Amino acid sequence: MALSIEDINSRRIPRLWVILGATVQLLVFICWTLINGNLSSLVVCVLLAFGSTAIQFLVLLIKPGIIGFGDVTCTFVVALAVAWLGVTTTLIWWCLMGILGVIGIAVFARRNGSIAFAPVITIAMILAIMADAMSPLLV
Repeated sequence: MALSIEDINSRRIPRLWVILGATVQLLVFICWTLINGNLSSLVVCVLLAFGSTAIQFLVLLIKPGIIGFGDVTCTFVVALAVAWLGVTTTLIWWCLMGILGVIGIAVFARRNGSIAFAPVITIAMILAIMADAMSPLLV
């Protein structure tokens, strides 16, 4: 959430915040893994987070200017949280990022020419986590 607010206000993502956020999450996930003995959850989470970040980085390389490097680093921190819940939640997050990104561009980019993308990443994360939490109710 803090990364989104900073992105809206200054259009930058502080690298230190990203490093601290990722480190804290990884430490929590490692502790959970050591307590519960379920290494596969940690491996899947880290692979999905790196994969998501790699996709965003490829977008940055293929179409410079469409997203910034801060958005790529923000993706890693958010992807860790989402990926911990699994592949399905990660896919829902990606779909929501796409939908919200298009809406954001359609609504806000006309005025400014671009949008802060960290809020899109974060709002999509919140909605994906909510969908994951509600999924047992839908079965």
